[in-house]
Amino acid sequence: MIRGIHFLLTYQCTRACLHCFLWARPGSLATMNVEQVTAYLDAVAGTAVRQVFFEGGEPFLYYPTLRRAVQMASDRGLYVGVLTNGYWATGHEEALGCLGELLAAGMDAIMISTDDFHGGAEESRRATLVIQAARDLGLEPDVAPTCLEDVLFRGRAAVTLARQVPGREARHYDGPCTLEDLVHPSRVHVDPLGYLHLCQGLVMGRVGADGDLAEILVNWDVSRNPVAHLLATEGPYRLAAEYGVAVEGTFADRCHLCYEARRALFLRGLSAHLGPGQMYGVFDG
Repeated sequence: MIRGIHFLLTYQCTRACLHCFLWARPGSLATMNVEQVTAYLDAVAGTAVRQVFFEGGEPFLYYPTLRRAVQMASDRGLYVGVLTNGYWATGHEEALGCLGELLAAGMDAIMISTDDFHGGAEESRRATLVIQAARDLGLEPDVAPTCLEDVLFRGRAAVTLARQVPGREARHYDGPCTLEDLVHPSRVHVDPLGYLHLCQGLVMGRVGADGDLAEILVNWDVSRNPVAHLLATEGPYRLAAEYGVAVEGTFADRCHLCYEARRALFLRGLSAHLGPGQMYGVFDG
C-alpha cells in the first residue's frame, strides 16, 4: 500500500554531485509549479497516502513554490518533510527565518544532505547552520551524509564512482531486487514531467498519458510492466539476458548492473517503462 510520495520538485540543483541518483545539476530546467503540486495533492486525497516529502534537485531554489507546497500538503492533513543541501543558509538568521516560515506552513521534518561529495568547507558550513537553526526551533534534523561505502551505484554514481570500488561479475547479481518493493511499493517519487518512479528511472506510468496520479497508484500491477516484473521476480542479470544487453566486466553492486541494463534499454527506445532522459544522463535542456 503506497503511503508516501516524494515530490521531485525540480531537477535543478546548485551542484552536480557525483553520487546523485537523478543527475541533478545547475542546468536542469524541469520544475513543478504550484498548479502541478495542487493537482497531485488533490489526486491522492482519497488514497492511502499519508506522507509527502519535497526534494529535488534542490527545492529551495524555488522557495515560494516549496513554501506553498508545504502549506497545501499540511492543510490536507499530510505529514510533510523537506530535503535540502542547505546552500541558501548564508547566516544563522536567514536559516532561522526560512525554517521558521516552513514550520509555520506545516513542515514536520527537515533532512540535510551534506558530505564530501557535496563540495567544500563553505557548503559544509551552511549545512551546519541549517542543522543548528532547526535545533534552535525545536526540530531535530535528519542529517544524511554519504560516503563511498554507502553509495548505491545508480544515476550519475554509476558513471562517475562505480569503478572506484571492487566489482563482481554480473552473474553474481542474480535473484530479485531486495532494495525496492516493486510489487507492493510503500512510497514512490513523482517528478516535474509527470513520471511516477518506483525506483529512479523505472516508472509506474506518466501522469496524463496513463491517467491521473491516483489512478496510476491504485491500478499498479507489476505484471503489466515487463521491466519491473523481471526485476521483481528474477533480478537485473535476468533482465539483461532477456533483452540481450551485454554485461561484460564487473559491477559495483546490484544497482549498478540494474542501472546499466536499464540505461541500455532506454537508449534503445524502450521508454514506455523507463524515463525520463534526465534519469539516464540524457538532457533536453
